[in-house]
Amino acid sequence: MKNTILLTIILTILLAVIPCSAAVITVEPDGSGDEPTIQDAIDVAVTGDEVVLSIGTYTGDGNRDIDFGGRSITVRSTNPNDPNIVAVTIIDCESDPCEPHRGFTFESGEDANSIVSGLTVTNGFGPDEEFLYYIEWSVGGAIYCHSSSPTITNCTFGGNSASSGGGMCNWQNSSPTVTNCTFGGNSAGSGGGISNGGNSSPTITNCIFTSNSAVHDGGGMENYDNSSPTITNCTFGGNSGGAGGMYNYDSSPTVTNCTFVGNTANYSGGGICNIYSSSPTVTNCTFTDNSAEYNGGGMFNEGYSTVTNCTFVGNTANYSGGGICNYPTSSPAITNCTFGGNTASYGSGGGMYNMSSSSTITNCTFGGNSAGSGGGGMYNLGGSPTVTNCILWANSSEQVSCSGGSSPVITYNDIQGGWEGEGNINIDPHFVDPNGPDGVIGTEDDDLRLQPSSPCIDTGDPNQTPYVAALVIDEWHWAVVEPIQLNKLGINPATIVVYDWYGGIYDEGFDYDIINQGSATYLMLHIFGGAYPDFTTLDGLELFHVNYDYLINFDTDLDGNPRIVDGDYDGIAVVDMGAFEVQPDPIELLDILADDIIDLNLRRGIENSLLAKIDAAIAKLEDDNPKNDRAAVRLLRAFINAVKAQKGKKISANADDLIAAAQQIIDMLIGEEVESGGADRIRTPKRRMIRRLPPAKRR
Repeated sequence: MKNTILLTIILTILLAVIPCSAAVITVEPDGSGDEPTIQDAIDVAVTGDEVVLSIGTYTGDGNRDIDFGGRSITVRSTNPNDPNIVAVTIIDCESDPCEPHRGFTFESGEDANSIVSGLTVTNGFGPDEEFLYYIEWSVGGAIYCHSSSPTITNCTFGGNSASSGGGMCNWQNSSPTVTNCTFGGNSAGSGGGISNGGNSSPTITNCIFTSNSAVHDGGGMENYDNSSPTITNCTFGGNSGGAGGMYNYDSSPTVTNCTFVGNTANYSGGGICNIYSSSPTVTNCTFTDNSAEYNGGGMFNEGYSTVTNCTFVGNTANYSGGGICNYPTSSPAITNCTFGGNTASYGSGGGMYNMSSSSTITNCTFGGNSAGSGGGGMYNLGGSPTVTNCILWANSSEQVSCSGGSSPVITYNDIQGGWEGEGNINIDPHFVDPNGPDGVIGTEDDDLRLQPSSPCIDTGDPNQTPYVAALVIDEWHWAVVEPIQLNKLGINPATIVVYDWYGGIYDEGFDYDIINQGSATYLMLHIFGGAYPDFTTLDGLELFHVNYDYLINFDTDLDGNPRIVDGDYDGIAVVDMGAFEVQPDPIELLDILADDIIDLNLRRGIENSLLAKIDAAIAKLEDDNPKNDRAAVRLLRAFINAVKAQKGKKISANADDLIAAAQQIIDMLIGEEVESGGADRIRTPKRRMIRRLPPAKRR
C-alpha cells in the first residue's frame, strides 16, 4: 500500500514538471476540423498551442470578430511562408456599415506571443469602439488592438473599411509587430491602411501599402497623438487621402529604407505629411511620382523632420514645394539628398519651398526641377534657411529665389547663374550623366555623382569637420569619438577620449574592439582598472556598443561612402559640394605612393624593387578583370613585407607611413578579409583616404 502511494506521488510530481507539448488544433472551412470555428479552437487552446486553418474561405459567426482573450497562441495557415497558401486561406468578414464585423480584436493585453500568421482578411467593416474623446467610433476594419501588442506576420489585408484604420487600428499604447504584410485597397475616414494613435508605436517591417484610401488623413498610414512607429523596408504606393502615403500629427516615426511612389494627397504631403510638432527621422528613402493638390508633392513639414540620404524625383505639387514644402514653425534638417524633376505647377519652389522656415539644407543636389512662378530649385519666402555645400543646376526658372524678407545663409554652393556669399561658385558641376539613359534631366536614371573633373570636389565649407559623437560606455564613463573614425575601415585610437560623468578625463587607459554582427558594426570600449569582463568573454554588448548605423548619417554621403576625404589629392581633405563625395581612386593613390618613394632618395636597387611592385599593382588594377584586384592586393602585401625588411636599415624614415599607405589601399580594394578556403574573397570596395607623407617630402 505504501509503495502504491509513493509511486502515485512520484508520478504526480513527474507529470507536474514534464512540460506538455503544444497542441495543433485544426479548423476546416466546412466546420469538420478539430473544432467547428476559429473562435471555438481559440477558446480551447492553451499557451503555446497552434490553431491551423486549412485552405478555404471562413465565414460567419465564430470565423470573424475573433478574440484571443489574452492567450499566447498562434493562429495560422498551413504554410504562412507560401504566398499562394496565404492568398487562399481567407477570413471573409461579410460585413457592411449596417452589420459591422472585423477579423480580429486584441484588447486583453496580448503581447508578441499572440500571433496571427499567413492569413488573408477581407470585407471587414470596423465595429464601433469607445475611441478618441470617449466617442463611439468605427475602428479597425481587419484588426483592432487596444492596449495590446500582438505579432502579425505574412498576412494580407484587402478591401476592409472603418472610420479609422481601414486595415488595422492600434489605439492606446498598442505596439504590435507587423512583418511581411500587405495592406491593399482598404479605406477609412483616416488611416486607410493603418491608424496608430494614443501613444501606439508598432514596429512595421517589410510591408506593402498599396491603393489604400482615406477621406482625410493618411491614405497609407496615419500616426497621431504621440505615436511613433518604427517603419523599415516598406513600400507605400498608389495610396490617396488628405495626405497620400503617410500622415504624422504630433508623432515622430522612424522611417528607414522605404519607398513612396505614386501616392496622392488631396491636400498636402503626397508622400509624407508632418504637422503639429511631428519630428520624424526619414533615412535612405525614395520619393517618386507623388503628388499633392496643394503643397509638398514629396513631403510637407510643419515640424522638425530629419531627412537624410533620400531622393526626391518627379514629385508634383500644384502650388508650392514639388519635392519638399517647409511651412512656418518648421526647422527640418535635410542632408545628402537629391532633388530631380520635381514640379510646383502653379506656384514656387520646384525642388523645395521654405516659408518662414529655419530649414538646414546640407550637401544636397538640385537638378532639373521646375516651378511655375519662381525658384525652380528652391524658393524662400521669409525665414532664414541655411544652405551649405549644395549644388543647384539646370533648374527652371531660377535656381534660388527669395522674397518676403527672407534672409537665407547660402554659402559654399555651386549655383548656376551665381549667388553672392562666401565660397559660392558658378561653374558646371560636371555630373556623371545628368540626363541619364533616357536623355531627360530630372528622371530616376539621372546620375548626379561628380566626375573627377568637377569643380565641386573639395570646395565645400573648409571648416566643416566630422561631427563628434558621444558614446555611453557604462553608468560611470562616456567617450567622444569622431564618427568618421567609426566606419568599417578602422578606428584611430587618438580620436577617442574617455570621461567620467563628472567631466574629468579618465586616464587609467582603455582598449577597444570592432565587432561585426550581421549588417551592423559595433565599437566596444573596455576600461582598464574597472571590474569589466574581457572581450573574449563579453556576452551581449548592451552596455559596451554603439551601432554603426546610428552614426552613418553623420559622416557618409548618399552612397554610404566616407564624407570629407581628399578627393583632389592635394593633401587636404575638404568636403565636396552635393549629395555625393568623390572617393580617392586606388590607381591615383598608387601613383602618389610611387612619388613618395622617389622623394625618399633610396638606394637605386631598393627604389626600383619597390616601384616595380607599385607599377605591377597599377597594371593589374587597370585591367577590368575582378580577379586582378586580388593579384594587386598580393603585390601590395609583398611591397609591405619589403618595406618592413628594410625598416631601420635602408629605409630609416617614413617606413611606417609607406606601410600604412599601402595597407589602406589594400583596405580600399577588399573592404575586409574573409577567410574562405584559405584565400581572400574580394568584396565590394570600401574606399578610404590614404595616409600621406608630409607635403615637404613629396615632389
